[in-house]
Amino acid sequence: MSAILICFQDPVRLGPLGVLRRGFRHCTTCLHIERRWVVLDPLWGGLVVDLVGEIDPITLASGFAAAGAGVLLAERPSMTPSDRATVGPMTCVEVAKRVLGLRAPGVVTPRQLYQRLARPKEKVDRGPF
Repeated sequence: MSAILICFQDPVRLGPLGVLRRGFRHCTTCLHIERRWVVLDPLWGGLVVDLVGEIDPITLASGFAAAGAGVLLAERPSMTPSDRATVGPMTCVEVAKRVLGLRAPGVVTPRQLYQRLARPKEKVDRGPF
């Protein structure tokens, strides 16, 4: 399993995101792979992918929190070749759900994703990827 940070925040430029709940207008997904972090940030113009060197999850989470983000730590389940992704638009929430292996078609906003992930683990519905 790989550690994942989901960071919930308000972007500087809101645009149509202004209708979403404050603090939950956007989310960034950080995936820990082989002592490094891959940061996936879907924006209006495309997907920004950054690589962050060796840093522990607490320090990375603290950096996002210092910038005003709420942060959840999760784990990526092991995936099998037969796991299939659901079809959906490429949004920040959809990227996070796919990285997490979370099948939750009713979860479309960052706030809904936060509420789903903040549930006790036995209640989170993790279907095939």
